[in-house]
Amino acid sequence: MDLKSALSGFVVGFQYQFFSLSSFNIYEHDHYGLVQYGDLNWIIPDKLMAFAKPSEETFIDHYPPNSPARLAPLFVTFGVTAIVQTNERDYDTLDFTKFGIKHYTLTFEDMTEPPSEYVLQFLKICNEEKSIAVHCKSGLGRTGTLIVCYMIWKFKIKAEACIAWLRLARPGSVLTVQAAWLIKMYPLIAALTLEDIENNNVGKLKTATTTQGRKSSFPIKSTTISTSKGSPIKPLEKPRTRLRKAKNASIGS
Repeated sequence: MDLKSALSGFVVGFQYQFFSLSSFNIYEHDHYGLVQYGDLNWIIPDKLMAFAKPSEETFIDHYPPNSPARLAPLFVTFGVTAIVQTNERDYDTLDFTKFGIKHYTLTFEDMTEPPSEYVLQFLKICNEEKSIAVHCKSGLGRTGTLIVCYMIWKFKIKAEACIAWLRLARPGSVLTVQAAWLIKMYPLIAALTLEDIENNNVGKLKTATTTQGRKSSFPIKSTTISTSKGSPIKPLEKPRTRLRKAKNASIGS
């Protein structure tokens, strides 16, 4: 991502109040962005979060696991009402649903664009749920692509600017082929009506596919204007307080 793209991302962040210098919480940004504490970032504050897949493994590269049982109480403190999974299911969703968090599965191949029906289903979920955490394997490609689809539809922001914001908020988001698809799909996604979404009108999104059934050979390497990746989240509480609440919620369950 070049400087011009990065600046366009900042413009989106400030204009739509996804980010504010006065409200940015550096404690939460540094803490929850770490692999061992969730590997998560708010893309649209209190609405859409991107995170890496939960794992049931004992340890991952010497880090304690972000298992569903560990993440669920934390998500409750964040106000997350639903999870959208885009990779193959390999964990027990009951660990989330028993906390009242809904779970949706929209699985599609890594390094490709989502099928038209999944775009519509995701937009419908976004309309129905208050706060959504989205993940694939790393929480970058498939996750970022769906989130950009929502930004295009909801705010009518150009795809390039949406992608730039994603890459500032969560570096590495949206692969090259996915970015090309989003740019091509912008007018079709932006023109969708609520009726199209409710009726799953896939005909409105008909276009030649670019990546279905094949993979990109490399991921995008994103850069930011600052040295740290930004997480556009509102100041809530310092990490120790938030984690203590999550622990208590887990014990209470």
